[in-house]
Amino acid sequence: MPRQIIVGWTREGVDLERASVEVLTVGSFDGFHRGHQALIGYTVERARAIGARSVLMTFEPHPAKVVGRGAVRLLQAPEQRAAWLEHSPVDVLWVVPFTLALAGLGPEEFLEEYVFRAGTVREVVVGTDFRFGVHRSGDVVLLARMARPRGVRVWALPPVSVGDEPCRSSEVRRRLRTGDVEGASRLLGRPYALWGVIQVGEGLGRQIGFPTANLNWRNEVLPAPGVYVTVLRVGDRLWPSVTNVGWRPTVGGRRLQVEAHVLGEPGNLYGQATEFFFLKRIRAEQSFPSVEALRRQIGADVETARCFFTDRPVATLPADWFRPTWDGTWYEAHRADFRPQTIDLPSA
Repeated sequence: MPRQIIVGWTREGVDLERASVEVLTVGSFDGFHRGHQALIGYTVERARAIGARSVLMTFEPHPAKVVGRGAVRLLQAPEQRAAWLEHSPVDVLWVVPFTLALAGLGPEEFLEEYVFRAGTVREVVVGTDFRFGVHRSGDVVLLARMARPRGVRVWALPPVSVGDEPCRSSEVRRRLRTGDVEGASRLLGRPYALWGVIQVGEGLGRQIGFPTANLNWRNEVLPAPGVYVTVLRVGDRLWPSVTNVGWRPTVGGRRLQVEAHVLGEPGNLYGQATEFFFLKRIRAEQSFPSVEALRRQIGADVETARCFFTDRPVATLPADWFRPTWDGTWYEAHRADFRPQTIDLPSA
């Protein structure tokens, strides 16, 4: 967990007495997938190696939200992103407000102002595809070219893969769009989760024998419509559940909903902040000829979920799946696969 959190465009006025040497990583870190975890882990590793402080610099809001680059939908709700940032293993978390003025900086200006100006950075850790500055015109070669005369070393990590699956936020989104929550989980290192507050629904689930907790979600990315095996986290309690994401065509639904039938007695959940963790897809959304046919299918879905949790009770699932925790064990086990490289500058 960071010992110091800085929010602002500059670190001037911040006590840097112990920061004579720093190792910095920079990025948006949308989703905190395994690739992000490798970058952060190597930043901490390098800082320890040279007796430095590790610094994570990120931006709020996401740069794509400011410059309007496509329809980027973020994987985490603001509350989830804040929790993961605050539980990262770095010494210093620096959150820079991203504005149009910042977006308009040339890459050289950005590096001078945000990387080199403090005079404390000795190493920078980024991905080989790192881009920065106006129109994303800067790259790791420019970073290395500006770093060398300042005595700053640049490390670039190639893209991280899980098996043959590339760990990219865009790939996690693609998996979720197709309902492949297990594939998304492999890239994230944990089940994908929606964060929100339980709200009062229409009561249709209760009428047919399957009361549901209806989520007013804050995430921008939902798994594809369908029925899923899920775990609900309410405070420190975890509940097995089966969740429907969809439009409820059988009953003439007109808006997308996320609703979970809890396999237990969680009590009154209305108004409570809750996370829905998606473990496995049971089926796609369907339209049934009658409410009775729908009721029978929901019963079958619930039985499928019960069987899942009979084989894998919630208490036996990794606790780190359900909280923002740094997975040092994974990092150490895969460290040899990352192959960080220093940047060789082209001849003049």
